[in-house]
Amino acid sequence: MSPLSQLLRRQRDALSQLSPRLWVLPPADLPTELVRESGDGRCFVQDERAREALDSAGLATLFAPAPDPRIDGNVVLCLPREKARFRMLTHALASGMDEEARLWVAGEIRAGAKSAVRHLESGFESVRKCDAARHCVLFEASRPRKAVSFDLADYACSWPLEAFGKTLTIRSYPGVFAHGGLDDGTALLLIALPAILEHWTPTTALDLGCGAGVLGVSLLSACPDCELTQTDTNALALAAARETLSENGFAGHTLASDGLGKVEGRFDLM
Repeated sequence: MSPLSQLLRRQRDALSQLSPRLWVLPPADLPTELVRESGDGRCFVQDERAREALDSAGLATLFAPAPDPRIDGNVVLCLPREKARFRMLTHALASGMDEEARLWVAGEIRAGAKSAVRHLESGFESVRKCDAARHCVLFEASRPRKAVSFDLADYACSWPLEAFGKTLTIRSYPGVFAHGGLDDGTALLLIALPAILEHWTPTTALDLGCGAGVLGVSLLSACPDCELTQTDTNALALAAARETLSENGFAGHTLASDGLGKVEGRFDLM
């Protein structure tokens, strides 16, 4: 069992009283009894692998870029590694929680749990430390501030990419691989792509682990009639990839898949 799950399990009695209605980014090995004891509790994840693991454990799980802003009851949030994604999630939760609701935030110290307090204080009037064990920390935040409503689009960033003589617009969100810029590996693939397409035009292509959709939109800028499928395990990446296509006037299929697990068909280019 992961350290985070161990910390949450030792708070079983307190969680039973809290009766959280929503578990945000719970670890894949979360003890199922912690959710079931909260009655109609459900889980929210941004990773397809986590959704599959929680679903297989019989837990009601929603896979999406951001939580539903209409939250009825208390919430448990497991800290993501990216600070910008944590700020985005706490903003979404604070905007949708009622005045009496409480938010528990559990995270590993190495993932930046100690610095979580100042971010929580921007969305909640009261923040206190509840527990610390196994290199993890648990905080409780209450009295959410309602000043600013949440809109996922406010956390998007756009940046330009030159490909095949065109300037493309790439959209991204916190938590997407290489958020806000071009990583070295993709840059190398973009250098190789013109030579691949020089004497051959693919009719179908698969961008596996598409991220923000850099390779897919670059391919379509050279081969606009190609049928593109983009896959990723990250809901934020899939949202970004769809927006990247739309921003540049292209269309394609996006699919949540852990590797090739849900991919069907044959492709000229992968």
